[in-house]
Amino acid sequence: SARARLNCGEVYIRQGRLAEALAAYNEALAGWEAVIDDEPDDTMADYAYTLYGKADVLHHLERYGEALYLSDRSIAIDRAVVKRVNGPRERKTLAEAVNLRDHILTRLGRTNDAQECFREAAQLKGKTHGLEA
Repeated sequence: SARARLNCGEVYIRQGRLAEALAAYNEALAGWEAVIDDEPDDTMADYAYTLYGKADVLHHLERYGEALYLSDRSIAIDRAVVKRVNGPRERKTLAEAVNLRDHILTRLGRTNDAQECFREAAQLKGKTHGLEA
């Protein structure tokens, strides 16, 4: 299942097995793509999280252009989910995705864009932890 492959990808990245993580995320994405529609429901949130995971692997592999593309796709879906649900879990997931984008942009030398991402991630994290209304 897509969820099982997503879980494998997470384990592999923690173990530093990046090629295997990338393969697992690719399989998970194919699984999600077979069952999703255009609605930002739980499946879309899982799909976005898988995009984020693959972007993280690509970031580790220094494939920044690909990582940025997937990161942007993940963030767009996460924003739609937050707009619809707006719970702490959804904001945390969006904050993590924006934070990864910050790191990718920094590696690409786009420091102004990275700083904007850093500020947005901090704001989202503050809302997640109840520090802002």
